[in-house]
This record gives sequence, structure tokens and C-alpha cells, in this order.
Amino acid sequence: VDLYKGAFSLAYGTLTLLRDTKMHLKKNRFYGLLGPNQCGKTTLMRAIVNEQLEGFPKRDELKSVFVEHEIEEEEVGVQDDGFPILSVDKRLETMDRQGVQREVLSLWADIFGYSLPAEKGAAWHRVLNDSLARVADATPERFSWMASGPLQDATAAARELERCKAAGAIGTMVAANVAGENLGDCPLDEFWAACEALDMPVFIHPALPVSEGRARNFGLNQIIAYTADTTFAIGSMILSGVFDRFPGLEIILSHGGGTLPFLAGRFDRMHEYCDRAATGDVALKLPSAYMGQFHYDTILNEPLALQFLKQAVGIDRILLGTDEPFPVGDPDPLGVLRQAGFSDTEIGRIGNDNPRALFRGLSG
Repeated sequence: VDLYKGAFSLAYGTLTLLRDTKMHLKKNRFYGLLGPNQCGKTTLMRAIVNEQLEGFPKRDELKSVFVEHEIEEEEVGVQDDGFPILSVDKRLETMDRQGVQREVLSLWADIFGYSLPAEKGAAWHRVLNDSLARVADATPERFSWMASGPLQDATAAARELERCKAAGAIGTMVAANVAGENLGDCPLDEFWAACEALDMPVFIHPALPVSEGRARNFGLNQIIAYTADTTFAIGSMILSGVFDRFPGLEIILSHGGGTLPFLAGRFDRMHEYCDRAATGDVALKLPSAYMGQFHYDTILNEPLALQFLKQAVGIDRILLGTDEPFPVGDPDPLGVLRQAGFSDTEIGRIGNDNPRALFRGLSG
């Protein structure tokens, strides 16, 4: 099947097909599209994949295309066009510029493939984790890594976590929803138990690769829907009793916890005054009482919001985040903390002491 390599942009309303560059798709290969948020990767994949190609889902079922093996970069002429997700060297240059000595790497939640059949999902996460482990192992003085797993099958995800722990992973990353379902509504207790037993902190990151409905324009998917996705995830986990069943579970919330710190009072009001049997709320404590168990990254892009986060959860629960290499990330994470009035001692705790206390496998 010959397909044209193309660049497709929903954000700017342009479609460019480079007709002098053909790709020949082969069976048993992994094919992916890389590009910034809202550039149209999913739409382009839907448009160009031959729905009769063995091993691929039908177009109307397609969210992402995954098979089990990696493709050689030169085979399809992938070009590093400045998007630094393709380049370890660019990541290291960025870290040096930011003053960051070590990063804990995580994967891209949008490609976790939770809607795949369980067996294919497990195979896909083995590929992802082995690839990330190779990057970290090649530069161990600068990188550690967090694993991922197929949350469509909690047993398989737990086994993959055990495998990755043995391979050097120091935590795990999960998307904030499993094929559109809140984490607290999914049967994930076996996975949470493994995270707790293995002492693997869980980083929750939103995953909404397609901008839909009211979030389809103006970048509102990244601004609003992403932070809401995190809030839905952690709210559902609190109220379904996950943290009562697994009190030792360490959770890291992206983007300063979504909207959880700001909405804590509303969570408490609902818990105290609404019919918990009707809502399904089985939490043993006020929702706000769990907030001190979680960790929150600094990707808020606003000094006042960072100060509010410190007041809401305490300096010891905050971790430095960058969201590299995505445009909505923080290009100067330490500088933003200084602008917010954090002292050198507080910045040292956020950037060094806190992550070392949380990630007990962190070295260097």
C-alpha cells in the first residue's frame, strides 16, 4: 500500500501532500505520525490508512494505528524538522538552557492505545517501555524513566509494571481516562495494588488527542479540557474509594492538579450534603483531606497560581514540571518559580529534594 507522506494542519486549515515522497506500508511494522497538538495527526491517519489492510482497524474505529514492531527512521524518510520530541540531543540542550540536570522521562499519553484489544495493547506498551528504557540507559546521568501499561487489562498492566520495575523504571504514567472512562470507574484495583506494592509513583496526565465539541476551537482542548480530564480522573478515584483501599498509593497530578485545588470546596460540599448513595460517593473522608497525599507539578504558567498551589497543598507536595517539548509547556520552569517569589530554598525543594523523596529509585 503506497501512501503519500503528508503534513496536515487543522489548526491553520491547510493540507499539503508531498507527492514526491511515498511510504510503503509493510505488515508487522509500527507507523506513527508526530506533530504538535491539534496539527491533525489523527485526521490524517484516518484519511490515509487503507481500511482493508490486514491488522488495521476500520477507519471509523480508528483512533491511532499500532502494531508490534518499530520502523527504521530512514525507511520512511522521517525528518527532524525542529520538533524536539524526535531528538534526545535537543532535549539535553533544552535541559542545559533551563538549568535542569536530570529529568524523569515519561511517554506521550495520547498514544497509549487503551482502546486496542488487550493483547495488542500489552505488546504496544512493551515496545513503548523498551524504547524509553533504551533512551534513559544511554544517558543514565541525565535521565530516569516512568513506565506505562495497558490499562484496558489491569492484570496485564500490573505484569508490565513488574517487568519495567526490574528494567529500571522508577514510576509509571497513566492517561487520565481509559477510552473515555474515568479512572475511578474502571476495574483497576490489581494495577493500583501493584503500584503500591512496587513503590511506583503514578503520574496522571490528560489524554484527549482529538479536539471535539466545545473544545474543538481556540486551543480550548489544551487549556480547559486537559485540566478537566485530570480533575475527572482524580475526583473519580477519590470518590470511588481508591485511596481508602490503597492508602500508600503515590499520585502525581499534571498541570498543578488540574482544577482540583480550586474546586476542593465544591468537592467537600457535595460529599457532605448530597445523597452519597445516589452519587456513588464511598470516600471515607472529605475529598480535600486526600489532597495532601498527592503531588502536583508546576506547569501552571502563572506565578499567582503557583503561590495558590503552595498555600493549598504545601511546598513539599510540589514537583518541577516542564511539559517538554510541547508548545503549551513551561520553557523556563525555574524562572517561573522565581517570578512567583519562591525562595532559593523552596526552589531547591521543588526541583531536587521533593522528587528524590518521592522517587526512591532516583539516582544521580
